[in-house]
Amino acid sequence: MKCTVTVDLFQILGMAMIARIRVPRQLDSGIVVRPAESESEIAAANMLVFRNYVAEGYWDDDIEKLTNNIWLHSPFRDVFIATHNSDIVATVSIVRDSGAGLPSDRFQPTWLDHFRRCGNRLAEVSALAIEKNRVELKNLSLFLMKYYMQHAFYYTEVDRLVKACRPKHADFYADILRFEKVGEIVPNDYARRPSQLLSIDMIDAHRVLSDYYASDGMGQRNFYHFLLVDKHPSTRFPKRTAYRSRLCDWAAYARLRHAMKHGRQLVAEDTRLSVA
Repeated sequence: MKCTVTVDLFQILGMAMIARIRVPRQLDSGIVVRPAESESEIAAANMLVFRNYVAEGYWDDDIEKLTNNIWLHSPFRDVFIATHNSDIVATVSIVRDSGAGLPSDRFQPTWLDHFRRCGNRLAEVSALAIEKNRVELKNLSLFLMKYYMQHAFYYTEVDRLVKACRPKHADFYADILRFEKVGEIVPNDYARRPSQLLSIDMIDAHRVLSDYYASDGMGQRNFYHFLLVDKHPSTRFPKRTAYRSRLCDWAAYARLRHAMKHGRQLVAEDTRLSVA
């Protein structure tokens, strides 16, 4: 039997068996999630990442880890921040693929190359950090995930997101966000610990998540709609024209695409059997 819980992400990550999650409650009215708009905001977000990563043991307490980090200073990085009454209290980024590759190329290059050969335009989720011990930031982590998922889907040409994280965190992304675990758990020098690579096809995510959370009903109580469809008063998305329209029923499109792909596979298998 599936269990349903309403807790903050960092409580979730410490739990072993979680199958579903409810739409989080409203954020504090002073919180806004949006793209970073200046070099000073990016620098403040980077410093928050640095403090959190040092505290978690990912990095040494050496400022050169911040100043020399090619991914934090990549021109292909999109930086998102959460502000509370003008203070930057959280951040997350996606790094779009380029000639420099992605952070996870350092520990899972074979899988990333496989996705590229399949024609996927990739981006990697990275640099998630939230100010600690702030009660008004409860549920903010889920809103950051909502933001980068929707930004990547509607405002970029990204086909597939990848993410590396420690194994116990990977269970959350697989169980709740429906990312797929890719390959084995292997050492990751960037995080100084073994990591699991995960990925999700951005169009198929609509099919998988809408089917998985179908019992939530429709509208604001549905976690799929929260994550990939609905905007929110606390989110500020770019004003430029979206790459993918919000008016499309992407879940229906993804189901059709999945059925057509599966049908072609069945035809190919039948052809091979006939030839044999």
